[in-house]
Amino acid sequence: MKKFKKERKTSVYSNIQRIRMRIKGQKVKTPEIYREVCEDVLPWNEREDFFTDFSKEKELLLDSKKISRECEVLNLNPEAVAQRVVFEGKKKMNEVLKNGLYSTFGEKIRAMGKPIFSEKDIQSYIQGDYSCSTDESQQHGFTPKESFIADAVSSQNIPSPAPFSASALISASLPTEESQK
Repeated sequence: MKKFKKERKTSVYSNIQRIRMRIKGQKVKTPEIYREVCEDVLPWNEREDFFTDFSKEKELLLDSKKISRECEVLNLNPEAVAQRVVFEGKKKMNEVLKNGLYSTFGEKIRAMGKPIFSEKDIQSYIQGDYSCSTDESQQHGFTPKESFIADAVSSQNIPSPAPFSASALISASLPTEESQK
């Protein structure tokens, strides 16, 4: 009788560790960079589980009245702070739950103002829909990574290349009647 290996589920924190290792060398760690690295690091078959677990960890922080009060006093977006704390790892998350945000991060907490993912994006990933929620990317049919690249290109005023058409390329490479004479 053959024994089948049990499929191991990768924990949210082992994936976060892989993401953090990729981001480690970045001077500026913007939400856009986090999203791009998530796209690169997370295999398609693990994204649904990752975002389900990520959402649970985030909710654990948001359920804390201590954290909610501290965000209110510091005038911070609790959703954004919770996402950033989860990305700091399990140890930091437990420290925040025990000691509070400011005690754990000090003034660094002010840099955690923008959420990495919108709630709509998280729910889309949980439901298996991997499209980005940004209006421009939906308008042009970009994937999240392509959207990030398009945003970077447009912010540097680099002209976009002409749209690629496979049929135009094929017809351009085929010999015409005039060229055969």
